[in-house]
Amino acid sequence: MTTNYHTPLSANDTVSITDINARLADLDNGIVSGVSSGSMLSAVLYDLKATTVDGQTLPTDTWTTRELNTEVDPFDIVSLSSNQFTPISGTYVIIAESLSYTLYASRIRLYNQTQSSVVFTGMSGFGSAGDNVFHPLYYIFTANGTDAYSIDMWNGGTAGGNNTGGTSTNDGESEVYTIITLLKVG
Repeated sequence: MTTNYHTPLSANDTVSITDINARLADLDNGIVSGVSSGSMLSAVLYDLKATTVDGQTLPTDTWTTRELNTEVDPFDIVSLSSNQFTPISGTYVIIAESLSYTLYASRIRLYNQTQSSVVFTGMSGFGSAGDNVFHPLYYIFTANGTDAYSIDMWNGGTAGGNNTGGTSTNDGESEVYTIITLLKVG
């Protein structure tokens, strides 16, 4: 493939550049296939909060469902309720990203709430006191149209007194702490 539809990561990023670029290249191929066939639909779900409002509290040594409260779904491919989303039947590329603040070992997972099962677990992250840490998850999965899913986060401990799902920037703009892009590719 000769065209990249993403910005490659740099050596300053805290994730494995080789691994993330390989995953993004796979996503590029999936996106091109979907666009060329005219069959790809998309939706975005996220946790939107007012400026100066931190992300939710994340208890230590447990999986916590991340808050989702906003849906942009021009093709009506997913419903959102109580921090869970239910895609219509089909195959999806999911690109999920979530933040944590001052957490040690932490990561996110795609969880099937209906079946009580882990679908996929994303990369681990590690933060020091005062760090916002980015947690990505990239995966392809098939939804049956009735199962509800969530993005859950593991908090393996705190590096300070604050164990939140991200700290606010106080710049006057809305805060976003978790964002999910769903691409229906089949």
